[in-house]
Amino acid sequence: MFDMKHTLATGLAAALVGTATAAPITVVNPSWEVDDIPNNSFSDGVATGWNPTGGTVVGTQDFNDGQVPQPTDGEQHAAISFAGRTMSQVTGHTIAVGDTYTLTVDVGQVSNFSGSQATIWLYGSTTGIGTALSNVGGTAENAGIAPGSGAYLVDQTVTFTVLAGDAFVGESLAIGLTNSSGTQTLFDNVRLEVVPEPSSLALLGLGGLLIARRRRG
Repeated sequence: MFDMKHTLATGLAAALVGTATAAPITVVNPSWEVDDIPNNSFSDGVATGWNPTGGTVVGTQDFNDGQVPQPTDGEQHAAISFAGRTMSQVTGHTIAVGDTYTLTVDVGQVSNFSGSQATIWLYGSTTGIGTALSNVGGTAENAGIAPGSGAYLVDQTVTFTVLAGDAFVGESLAIGLTNSSGTQTLFDNVRLEVVPEPSSLALLGLGGLLIARRRRG
């Protein structure tokens, strides 16, 4: 006997597998607007939600005096002077097999500097900031982002899919922004998204239909 409800449930599950959509993961102070610093100033170590690593000269900068580049979101952005310094943040999201994470950041360089490069990356909270997520499917860092002097490169991204057996599964997802070379790099408008493992979405959809079917039966 033809079972229309079963057919619809199966169809929805298949559709969900092919239409998984990205969901945002909360980043604290993603555009460095939480701390209201004086106009035309740099506040070393001031960056609510972010952890500076590698020494000082990591903080929030306000460019209202007309210097370039201007922040891409709001009136403040992060400034990291000298290579090897990093801003990092551990999120409240747990790394899960099958999830695909995308980190998007605007990366810039002050007008009177040149030759600076940045790295943006994803890592696991237990593994630690020295180790970017990695597996046979790729590495979760985008090294050598090199904006021109006085310019921003917007929407710089790194995308990573978690595989079964990855050591960092179950850890908290974390993000890092590094001045990898040169005098100073700027960062603004940090966005982090996850596309959940598709079969999980399908199971949720199928479960919802089965519950509805029981209620109607």
